[in-house]
Amino acid sequence: MSDSIEVGSRVVVPFGLRDVEGVVVRVRDTGLGVRVTVELVIEGADEHLVTTYPRESVTAA
Repeated sequence: MSDSIEVGSRVVVPFGLRDVEGVVVRVRDTGLGVRVTVELVIEGADEHLVTTYPRESVTAA
C-alpha cells in the first residue's frame, strides 16, 4: 500500500453507510493478512468504539 499505516496514525474506515475517522491502536499480521485495530470516535456516542479492519479497508486521513 502506498500510505503508511502505523500505531497512532489517523485513518478513515467504513462504518455503516458512511466513513468515519479514528486512530490506529494496533497493527498485526495474521494468517489472513494484516489487520488494523482502530479506535473510532462516533458523534453522539458516550464512549469510543474499538474495532478491527482488514488493512485494505483502512485509508490514511
